[in-house]
Amino acid sequence: MNAEIGAMIKPEPRSEWINGVEYFSPPANPNHGITRKYFERQLDFYFEDKPCRVFSDGTALTLKKYEEVITAKDLKEYVIPDIYVFCEHPYRFIKNNIVGIPDFIVEVLSPGSVHLDLFEKREIYFTAGVKEYWVVDYLEKINYIFKKDSVEPRRYKFKGKVPISIFPNLEIDFDLIEGKLLWAEE
Repeated sequence: MNAEIGAMIKPEPRSEWINGVEYFSPPANPNHGITRKYFERQLDFYFEDKPCRVFSDGTALTLKKYEEVITAKDLKEYVIPDIYVFCEHPYRFIKNNIVGIPDFIVEVLSPGSVHLDLFEKREIYFTAGVKEYWVVDYLEKINYIFKKDSVEPRRYKFKGKVPISIFPNLEIDFDLIEGKLLWAEE
């Protein structure tokens, strides 16, 4: 009976479409959510009085320009970044998708998504027109910061304040995030 109950409440994996292939993600490590949450809080505080919108709740993102005609097929091809921000680029809300090209995207790295986040998604995001893309790795304590026109990422330690270059005077405090992380017993 307990196995049946466990199967009933088991979290469903998320899926997203990358280059026409559906990828499933298992439930996240609690530190993934903690990292996303405290990163997002800092963005929310910075953008509070600015005409920008921060999304971080698992909302599907269809990477199409605002003015493009959107088909039902387009809405089935989406990614689910951990955090994304629209400031200069307009967006639309169609069905359950945000449609547009964010200015900034953050992925919190999971062991099963390393190749997707560091290579495939980076290519997709920059081809679409994203200006800056961060991959935050709380396990290895490193941040990979990609800019549209650079080949290699800049690497920052998961420590201190790190500036987001496309937003003046915005720094993410990784000491704050690190202080909130949990470490499992062996």
